Amino acid sequence: MRIAVVGTEDWRRLAVNEPLPCPFQPIKVHVEKGAKIVRITPWMGWCHGVRVLGGDWVPVTQDGLALLEQMVHSPSIFLPKSRHLHGTADGIALASLPERVLSEDVVLVGGSPNYYHWLVDNLPRLLMARGFAGHAKLLVPDNLLEFQRRTLELLGYSAQHLIPVSADECVVPNRMLVPSLLATSTFPHPDVVKLLRKYLLSVQHPPKASRRIFISRADAKSRRLLNEDELMPVLERHGFERVVIGQMSFDEQIRLYAEVDVLLAVHGAGITNMVFMPPKSKVLEIGCRQHPATFFSHLALVSGRSHQVLHGDAVMGAMDDNALAADWVLHPDVLTKALAQLG
Repeated sequence: MRIAVVGTEDWRRLAVNEPLPCPFQPIKVHVEKGAKIVRITPWMGWCHGVRVLGGDWVPVTQDGLALLEQMVHSPSIFLPKSRHLHGTADGIALASLPERVLSEDVVLVGGSPNYYHWLVDNLPRLLMARGFAGHAKLLVPDNLLEFQRRTLELLGYSAQHLIPVSADECVVPNRMLVPSLLATSTFPHPDVVKLLRKYLLSVQHPPKASRRIFISRADAKSRRLLNEDELMPVLERHGFERVVIGQMSFDEQIRLYAEVDVLLAVHGAGITNMVFMPPKSKVLEIGCRQHPATFFSHLALVSGRSHQVLHGDAVMGAMDDNALAADWVLHPDVLTKALAQLG
């Protein structure tokens, strides 16, 4: 099937049958010292006879119009990673997929195993739409992880409210409520943080924050801090405790971060939980000179937390070409200088 990718305005004009009022205002933010302007315009509406591609979570009309903008995290680099949409000499083609027709109304939630994307992309679109969804069920991956199930439970959704979708099928519901993502590329709408704190943190009754923690990746497969033990005496002198969160439940993580005044962590999903730290708390992210990333600096900016990157280096093997898949080191002097500024 030939596919024509359209922009948001064309989609809303051609594919949305019942537009809905959006509770969140459009925003325009100057980032990168004013060199770039980010615009996020949240929207949602009911679509009739529109299929959704499992795994990609892209809506496609019966006549082949597809929407990437505000549906996937980074539209400009999505197609090479897509499971079902493929570039050809003649344009974009949709691979042949088994279709499942649904009689129910549904809400497009989607999702991937990535912790950051689930909290920043998928849950907020559900929270934006939930007041308009009625009894519609949620389209979610058929391989939800435990933290994903738990966040849905905290929002009042059990298995009976979900329609699991395989990554190798497309579904065609009766009506589908399509909410936009509340983030574009690596920049989230400020209301993302407000929504997560309102609906997830409020059930935890956090105490006053006073802890300084270092999130260790000793149990991870990549980005382990190879000289972590060398750095621990410096961290302990400044009141930090080492924590491994890989085996902690979602509830335990929320309770932990709600007590944190200063967070130190290597670039990774655990920094996403800064949204549960108190406003004006501090985040020190150990980054990598070979692969700078802006995810968490932008999340800190919209959530009112201070953020600083401590530049480390990837330890690359002869066959490695991806710094994010390597292990890292941080020079002790870099850490000492940053912690001295904390007081």
